[in-house]
Amino acid sequence: MTPTVLVPFPFGAQAEFVHTLGGKVCTNRVWLYNVASVNDQALMDATAQAAADWWVANIMPLLSGDLELVLVRVSDWTDPLSPIVGAVFPNVFGGVASPAQSANVAIRIAFRWPLQLHHRVNSNFLAGIPESVVDVNNVDVTYAVALFDAYVHLIDDVRDWGAPDTWIWVCVSLVDNNALRSEMAFGECIGPTVRMPYVTQQRHRLRA
Repeated sequence: MTPTVLVPFPFGAQAEFVHTLGGKVCTNRVWLYNVASVNDQALMDATAQAAADWWVANIMPLLSGDLELVLVRVSDWTDPLSPIVGAVFPNVFGGVASPAQSANVAIRIAFRWPLQLHHRVNSNFLAGIPESVVDVNNVDVTYAVALFDAYVHLIDDVRDWGAPDTWIWVCVSLVDNNALRSEMAFGECIGPTVRMPYVTQQRHRLRA
C-alpha cells in the first residue's frame, strides 16, 4: 500500500487551477480518467492548455477581477511520486468588476458520484466570489445558476481536452474503511451540486 496520501490512479490525471487573491493561493482541482490512450508528456501538455482555455472561458468570467488565474497544471497520477506534468501560465483575471469576498470565503460546488456508488463527496471551494452577487451570506440565484451551468458543461467538454474522446471527469476515493487504498477508486461524475446557495468559510488553511 502507498505509504503517503499520494494514492496511485492508473490512467488518471489531476487538473489543478491555481489562483491568487489578496496575496493568498486558492486552488481548485478536478480528476480525469483516460479512456483512450496512455498519459504521456504530449497529452499532459495538450490537456493543460485545453483545461486552461476552458477555465478562462467558463469560470473566470464569473469571478472577481481581484482574482488571477496564474497556473493550470495537469499531472499524470499513475505514479504520483514521479508524475508527468503539463503546465500553462494564463495570468488571466476574473471578469466581474466588483471586489472579491476575502480569500477564505468561497462557494462550495459538490461533485456527484454515480448513483450506485457512495463515497466521500469531491468538491471545489471556489474563491473570488464578487461582493456584488452576495447579500449577507446569500448568493444571487441567477449567479448560482450560471455557476452550476458552467460546471455542467464540464461533463461533455472535458472529453476532448488534449485529444478527442480521451477523458472523462471522475470523482475519486482514496480511503476504504479508514485505510488508504492501493489505488484510487473512481466513478464518472454525473454533475455538480451547488449544495449551499450561500458563501461559506473554507475548511482548510489557505497557503500564503
